[in-house]
Amino acid sequence: MKKQSGMQFLFVNFAYINTQSNYDKEYITQAGELRVLSQRIAKNATEAAAGKAEAFALLKDARNDFETRWGYLVDGDAENGIPPAPESLSAEMSAVAEDWESLRDNAGSIVDSEQTVLSLHEVAATLAETIPQLQVEYEEVVDILLQSGAPAAQVSVAQRQSLLAERIIGSANKVLVGDEDSVLAADMFGRDASLFGRVLTAMLEGNEAMEIAKVTDEEALERLTEIAELFQFVTSSVDEILENSPELFQVREAANGIFTVSQTLLDKASVLAQGFETRAESRVINTLLGYVLGALALASIILIGLVSMRETRVRLAETAEKNERNQTAILRLLDEIGDLADGDLTAEATVTEDFTGAIADSINFTIEQLPKKRSQLRCTWQKHLSTRHKKLLEHQRRLTKWLCRLTKYLLTPPNHPRLLSGRYRSLTKVTKLYTILLLVWTAFVSRFKTPRSVLNVSVSHRKRLVTS
Repeated sequence: MKKQSGMQFLFVNFAYINTQSNYDKEYITQAGELRVLSQRIAKNATEAAAGKAEAFALLKDARNDFETRWGYLVDGDAENGIPPAPESLSAEMSAVAEDWESLRDNAGSIVDSEQTVLSLHEVAATLAETIPQLQVEYEEVVDILLQSGAPAAQVSVAQRQSLLAERIIGSANKVLVGDEDSVLAADMFGRDASLFGRVLTAMLEGNEAMEIAKVTDEEALERLTEIAELFQFVTSSVDEILENSPELFQVREAANGIFTVSQTLLDKASVLAQGFETRAESRVINTLLGYVLGALALASIILIGLVSMRETRVRLAETAEKNERNQTAILRLLDEIGDLADGDLTAEATVTEDFTGAIADSINFTIEQLPKKRSQLRCTWQKHLSTRHKKLLEHQRRLTKWLCRLTKYLLTPPNHPRLLSGRYRSLTKVTKLYTILLLVWTAFVSRFKTPRSVLNVSVSHRKRLVTS
């Protein structure tokens, strides 16, 4: 019983250690994935803030994956039977949780601003295509003014417009970058776009306050009109960029925050993973001990099985030997009492220590008692026969007496001669009947070994009857 309890304890201990080792492997795996996901979130956040459409979906997936794996460590995985992380690593878990909350909020801000960011970058891309066209148009206006002999002031204003357009597109790009100079770039972007519009209007209509004379060349006016139409789109784009630039700045700040926190989160997740690994390594000795104990338990089971097989073989050999001895004893007993079946009452069975010894002793006692029992049986049988003989003789005398009376009646002379012949015939029949009955009676009596005297009497009666 103690051995069985010890075996059960070994198996329970081995199962517990193996289960805890599996938990440690799962914890280490989840912590390692958190490290990878922290860097993936930082990369996708930067790309999303830069207006890359695919980065938003990747950022959202990485954030959700991090949230799921972090939930496994905090609350456990009920589906796979994994409990929460142990309390011994609560400090490391709290450090990771603090950075994760900040990173999660910033990632959420970026994901929520997806439409604004993508729209602004689309406007900026269109603006980048429109501004060069404005520059080309203004260069043609400059050439026309030079050819037409326009005042040098008008030519200079037209040349400054081309340079101003270049500065507008540069400011727009700085606004989209969202760095420390983005606010100043946004202000400059608005002022340059406004100045470009006022100068363009002055060249078309003239403006004394700005000291810009109206262009009079028809071909130059046509070019300026086309520039004004293109600038309408630029104006709307500028308004949209200026209106949504604060939100774009927040997205950029969130991306910068994610990048900064991701580095500390990586370090803290590494510390957490190291804690899980240290915890697992401390259990390696117990695991090895569990395997050793399991091997010892298995060896004990094998040894017990071998001993049991050996004992079974010994018992089988002893049983076979005992059966052979019993078979020999039975055959010897049968040989010794074989003459008894032929009537030899001098036969004697050998009494041994085998199980046939008691049988042989009983047979010998029975053989000793047989002569006595035979004498008693003979006396009893003779008494029985004597009683039967007496009864048979009594029945025979009665039958003889009855037949004698019948014969006497038949032999009495009748009064009429015809009756005499009838009685004679009847007498003959009675004689034949008596003879038959006497023969049957004799055979019946002989079955009981009737004494010779009885048969003699029967024969004498038959002769007397026949003689009569």
